[in-house]
Amino acid sequence: MTADPMKRLRDLAQSTGDPPPRIAYHDPTKPPDDWVPSVPPLPRAGSAVVRRLSEVRPEEVSWLWPQRIALGKLTMLAGDPGLGKSFVSLDLAARVSAGLPWPDLPSESNAPGGVVLLSAEDGLADTIRPRLDAAGADPSRVVALEAVRTITE
Repeated sequence: MTADPMKRLRDLAQSTGDPPPRIAYHDPTKPPDDWVPSVPPLPRAGSAVVRRLSEVRPEEVSWLWPQRIALGKLTMLAGDPGLGKSFVSLDLAARVSAGLPWPDLPSESNAPGGVVLLSAEDGLADTIRPRLDAAGADPSRVVALEAVRTITE
């Protein structure tokens, strides 16, 4: 067994004819075709990753939507069915992709950014795209994550 986990994954991919596994990092101010792939090292299974807080330098929060949605942080919309979670999500996606102002800051312009959509319920062609179009989105800046390929030995 190979000690380097990335070499092991590359060897496995090569033996199956698949491209090596990659993770894409995306600059939200550029369209999706400007993604830069890189291959970070994989951690050892079962190992804890810790950091002493004295080594952490405090920093200000960067906001996508000021005081509501932070950049680079997890934001979740949760609630019962029919309350408008999909509607709000697609409105946010349209505003980010087209650089439209936030509802409570109509006079402040925003730079357009990239959007990654994950949807387990709505169809791309009959629901998501028409709603994005109606909200004024720039569909060239929106990608939908449809699946994740797995590597099996």
